[in-house]
Amino acid sequence: MGNPDSDGILARLHVSPPRRWLGVVIVFGLGGLLCALALLDPVSLVIRGGMLGLGALVIWLGTRLALLGGRGLELTAEELREASGRRIASVARIAAVDRGALALKPSNGFLLHLSEPEPGGIAWAPGLWWRIGRRVGVGGLASAAEARGMAEILAALVEAEAAQGRVEPE
Repeated sequence: MGNPDSDGILARLHVSPPRRWLGVVIVFGLGGLLCALALLDPVSLVIRGGMLGLGALVIWLGTRLALLGGRGLELTAEELREASGRRIASVARIAAVDRGALALKPSNGFLLHLSEPEPGGIAWAPGLWWRIGRRVGVGGLASAAEARGMAEILAALVEAEAAQGRVEPE
């Protein structure tokens, strides 16, 4: 994982198909359960409509997970990106890498604190990463070992950037 390959990729992070499809089944099951409860439970129309709406939202999220969750992440010396080439965060903008147990991060993952927001604003790939303002969460359905390795490499890159005086760590 620490040796760059011919494309300059320092680390890769992906979601295995069985783990991804298990997540899809669980999310679809939750959406179906919410819809079934809304239709079968004798509650007011407002609550029934809210549960149906929430169930539909959860099913939509499951569809996004099925479609987008198969993407992987790649880390180069310049950026963290999806395997498709979509930039998630520039290494020069990363101020800190947070892997602590109390960090608001995805499971099996880590949180990036950016010195300034990335262009494009809020973005999300279900089960893999999210970006809101100056925070980027990476992980979720990804392998904990791959995420830990990527976080360690990112932390080393951030330290090297700070040593060169480009970014002040938090």
